[in-house]
Amino acid sequence: MHEFKAEELSSACRILFGPDVEITRDFLWYLQLEGAKSAYWSRAKESHPDAHPGAAITVQRALGNEFGRLTESYRLLCSFLKYREQTKYAPNDFFVNRRRKEKETHGRGGYTSNNTSELFHNGTVPNIEVKIGRYLYFRGVTSFQSIFKALRWQREQRPSIGALARQWGWLDDEMIRTILSTRHIPGLFGERALAMGVLTIRQQRKLVFYQQSLHQRLGIYFVVNGMVNEKEMEILARERIMHNYLVRKTRR
Repeated sequence: MHEFKAEELSSACRILFGPDVEITRDFLWYLQLEGAKSAYWSRAKESHPDAHPGAAITVQRALGNEFGRLTESYRLLCSFLKYREQTKYAPNDFFVNRRRKEKETHGRGGYTSNNTSELFHNGTVPNIEVKIGRYLYFRGVTSFQSIFKALRWQREQRPSIGALARQWGWLDDEMIRTILSTRHIPGLFGERALAMGVLTIRQQRKLVFYQQSLHQRLGIYFVVNGMVNEKEMEILARERIMHNYLVRKTRR
């Protein structure tokens, strides 16, 4: 039986469908034999030597080589698709392993993980409810360290409580500086302001609620940094919802 490798399938799809196609689990799952056949015949009309009878010998040879690669790619994808249908194979492992390999070798979108201190999870997702960051870690999509970077990024995207209070006319710049410089009162900015009596409990709660509503979704960080694309992020988000649902169901 042929062992389907990520590099081979990726190369075959790009030859058949063009260099811009990105090979994801979703792509391999929904690709049908008819689609591969249609793409093959469309490209064959362009690259077959018989379609260019007046071309020079060197061009004919180049076209012959191109047509040969096209045919080999088509045969490989046909074998993969038939194997997928016969075994009900879902390319989950292919997807995760390819992601991890890309990160270990050259990274994507400015993100690199060839640092040996980057910790990736090996194994299945534990039977616990998880938020999206931890789910991506347990799925092998991102490293443990990247989760903290993402959380820091998320905090930096939202306005501060002080900035919101100033915007709403509840605090001025002088009072904000006083709260920030007050060290003998523990807690975060809103808690200090509440303890100092410059904000009411209702104002403090409203500020916190509104600040949290401005959170950028954590998954955006991983898309922006090229760890997953938008489509893959959508799939993983749905997987996490189903995972948490099943965890809750088994606990009843």
